Amino acid sequence: DDESCMSLADIYCSDHFVQRDIQKAVNLWFDQCQKDNHNACRRLYVNKELFQGKNLELVNSAYDKSISILKEKCESGNSPDSCYKLASYDLFNENSNEAFEDIKNACENGSVLACSELSNRWSVAWVSQIHKYDDKLAQHYNDLYKKSLKKQCELGNDIYCFDSYMEEYKDESSV
Repeated sequence: DDESCMSLADIYCSDHFVQRDIQKAVNLWFDQCQKDNHNACRRLYVNKELFQGKNLELVNSAYDKSISILKEKCESGNSPDSCYKLASYDLFNENSNEAFEDIKNACENGSVLACSELSNRWSVAWVSQIHKYDDKLAQHYNDLYKKSLKKQCELGNDIYCFDSYMEEYKDESSV
């Protein structure tokens, strides 16, 4: 499945030389990107220097297509997670402050992924803005995360149901 392919690509690009095979990682990312896996497209784009024999025009085209799809979904208002993914692309470049604000907005608008990111002190979003970390804000985003999980589960997005139940269990067991 797609998740397994991404995990395998992570193993191939790790620093453990026994498993290291950058070309296999690039091939897996490329295949996943062609299937509209936006995370894979981002990995390709960020790791261009690792390519050996891949057509860079094709990679750039796949990345641009991925960005276009994310923008379209975000602007439709039906996919706040797409807004989060789009903003996360810019966390470590000159647009990082704007990207961080966009991630906060995505969370406020119901993005489970954005709220999860903002509720974790060591997340990529906070690391990009480490001097601005705020416990009260993180708790606010954690509350929104739980609400978003529950809402997505109720809407029939089963992948969020387990996490929602786990959050309820954590809350009940801490009382």
